[in-house]
This record gives sequence, C-alpha cells and structure tokens, in this order.
Amino acid sequence: LNVAGAISYQQGDIAAARGLFEKSIGVSRELGEEGYVSTVTCNLANVMLDLGEHARAKVLFEQCLVIDQRLGDKSRTAYSLGGLADVYYSTGELDKAADHYARSLALHRELDDRRSVALTLHNLGEIALKRDDSRKAEDLYKESLQMAREIDDRWLTVQILPGLASLYALRGHHQRALSVLAAADATRREIGFEFQADALADHNRTVELAHATLPAERYEAAWNKGSAMSLEEVTGYVSEGESAL
Repeated sequence: LNVAGAISYQQGDIAAARGLFEKSIGVSRELGEEGYVSTVTCNLANVMLDLGEHARAKVLFEQCLVIDQRLGDKSRTAYSLGGLADVYYSTGELDKAADHYARSLALHRELDDRRSVALTLHNLGEIALKRDDSRKAEDLYKESLQMAREIDDRWLTVQILPGLASLYALRGHHQRALSVLAAADATRREIGFEFQADALADHNRTVELAHATLPAERYEAAWNKGSAMSLEEVTGYVSEGESAL
C-alpha cells in the first residue's frame, strides 16, 4: 500500500496517494510495525503539506518524531525534524524552521548523510535570505553547492543554484544572477527537473528583474554565457566571487 501510494504521489494523484497511505498506516499499526508506521505517516504528512493542510502535516510529523525518538532511529528522527521544519517554513515561522533544520542537520552530519546535509544547508540558506542576511545565505548556499557537486547530485545542484541567483539579483548583480540561473536551467531541462511553485516564482522574479534592468545585448550575453556552462563550470564561477563578473 505504501509503495502504491508513493507511485500515485509521484504521478500527481494526490487523492489516491492520501487514501493508500492512510490504509497503509492502519495495516502497519495492526501488525505492530512502529518503524513502518513512522515511514508511512511521514509520507502522508508530505501529502498534507503539498495540499496546504499545515496543521495536519504538523501533527503527523510530530507523531513520526515521537516514534523515531522512541526507537532511537537517528536517520528517521532527522527526517521528521526536517519535515516539521518544512511545515514551519511554509507557515512563515522562520525561527522554528531554522531551529528544526539545525537539529536535523546535526544528525545528518553525525550519520554522514551528505545529500541530506547539502539539502538542509540549502534550506537554511533560504531562511537566511528571507531574513536579509545575505552573507550567511551565501555561505550556506556555497557549502551546500560544493557538497552537491562532490556527490555528483545534479538534481540537488539545480535546486541550489537559483537561490544564489536570487542573492546576486538582490545585490544588483543581474548579469551574474542570470548566468547562474541559465546554467541551472540548461541542466534542469536535460534531466527533466521541475521547480515547485515557490521556487518557480523566485526563478521568474530573477529573470524579470534582469530583463527590466539590463540592456538587451547584456541580457542575452549573460544568458548565453550561463547556458554554455557545465555544472562544474558554474560551481567554479560561483566560487570565484562576485568580482568575477
């Protein structure tokens, strides 16, 4: 049931996924499989989060956390803390989100789960950017990006780069922002990655700001420069600092 729910979720059939996850939770409880109850409950919590049912998602992630901590499962605990952080981020409770991401990050580091470390660093970078702490945001994004490249995770890399592009745009470095975004877009199209709604809005905002600010020839040159970059090249470009315009 959980696998069927996951497939339905991936295919965009949220209603079917919700029903299958709920049935799976019931069966797992009857069998006394607490670990599996936590896994499926977190899956259901993610569905609720996607539906905007934040209160329900929070309750479900809290249930997962209680089980995970009772079982002493650090990996699952880190995931549940991250889920709660996602809820708080979605509701604008940035202090609580940052606290839960930080607790999740500590466990991911302890377990040497590098992909989860990179993703959580990115999420903390997003919070720093919303708090107008651009220096902290840049440090977090860059550490996240470097780790994503070290593990050769292209999906994660194209999630991270638009945050840096937004940061550069806020600083008025529109050509640099556009080049970084174009590099991310080129790989995104290649691997079939689709932005979530909030990330797509940030992406479009960066493009529109550059279009309104730059002369057409500079806009085109910046976009073409980024489009020609590999992920390794754009990572080096970002690492060079903003003097490398």
